[in-house]
Amino acid sequence: MKPLLSHFTTKNIACFILVLFCIQYIPIESRASISYLKLAVSALCPFIFITLTPKITKALFWCVLYYCLVVFAAIMHPASLRWSTVLFLCSFLLTYITYYNLIVAEKAFDSDFFIRILKGLILAYFATLVIQQIFIIIGITTFAPINLVQVLDRGIGANSLSYEPSTAARILTVLFLALLRMYELKYARSLSFQEIYKEAKWPTISFLWCMLTMGSGTAFIALGIISLYFIRRQYAFIVIPLLVVFYALIPYIDFEPLQRAYKTFNAFLTLDADIVRKADGSAASRVVPLVNTITSLDLMKWDTWFGHGVDYSLKDGMFSDTVLIGGIGDYGLLSFITMQILVFKCAITKFFSLETLIWIALFNMSLTNVPYTWGAIMIFTTSFFLKEKSYGKISME
Repeated sequence: MKPLLSHFTTKNIACFILVLFCIQYIPIESRASISYLKLAVSALCPFIFITLTPKITKALFWCVLYYCLVVFAAIMHPASLRWSTVLFLCSFLLTYITYYNLIVAEKAFDSDFFIRILKGLILAYFATLVIQQIFIIIGITTFAPINLVQVLDRGIGANSLSYEPSTAARILTVLFLALLRMYELKYARSLSFQEIYKEAKWPTISFLWCMLTMGSGTAFIALGIISLYFIRRQYAFIVIPLLVVFYALIPYIDFEPLQRAYKTFNAFLTLDADIVRKADGSAASRVVPLVNTITSLDLMKWDTWFGHGVDYSLKDGMFSDTVLIGGIGDYGLLSFITMQILVFKCAITKFFSLETLIWIALFNMSLTNVPYTWGAIMIFTTSFFLKEKSYGKISME
């Protein structure tokens, strides 16, 4: 039998961190904003960093700069300063720095191992969801051991391995896109849907089942984004008219998650926060900040650039006109710009990409104190690094 310490390799530690931040096992972690399990792992990350990968990388530089701007904005408004929020952000940044170094500096993963992780997570989400759906069908709507702890009243819709269907949809979308990118490396080109299905039959079926049956309007928006991957220029003159026809037919399709996505998208196009709030209360918490940012950002104010302090955005509620993307209301536009540099330097290869569209549409370009967002960024980071490694463009500077 191998000594216990022999299992604490860079690969195993990085894998554990990634999986932990991509799931939420509610019986242990709860649905609250604080997961003490994740917090404990984050607290260990500085020791992992010092012991296994004490190297200065661009992730370390940009994370430190971003955090300095956040702390500056927070302490400039002592009346609203709450150190717990600021320190939780620090814990996530430390975790990301450690993960980045393990992946990029120590090269903990190769593409084959990463593919196994991606497939395993997608299949785990699928298996959990199917079990939950079977329980719902037989009349058991809550059963904690299978992560079923709330009644959603969405038919067989359930939260699988996340807080709720919408967050599960986000993680699954990032997982599946990363899987597509890994097969691009294998074939040195983009693959058709038939080729992806042949290479990863069960992960593809699992992804589609989850997205179509979990009861999430966000999942349909995400499916629309992923579908863009398979549209080739030579078929655009056929596909675009078909999409227009499908869009016109949506009002006649009696399927609630699809209708919610349709109403939310149409409401967003109006750029009217009141219309968005009326369209879908659940989606409004994610769409209203984007609408407010587009329509209400005043670049001539000091507080726009340096923030109003901790929780300013929530002082009138999560649907108010003060809520902006990326914590701009709290920590300022300067910290937001630094955050975007961090993401596009370390996690997203190209600005004009599906990754960017997902970052904007599904994550509001925001690195918040929410673990699944950091899980998604870790997935993007690994995909980014393995692509750079394959093309011989690795850089930590």
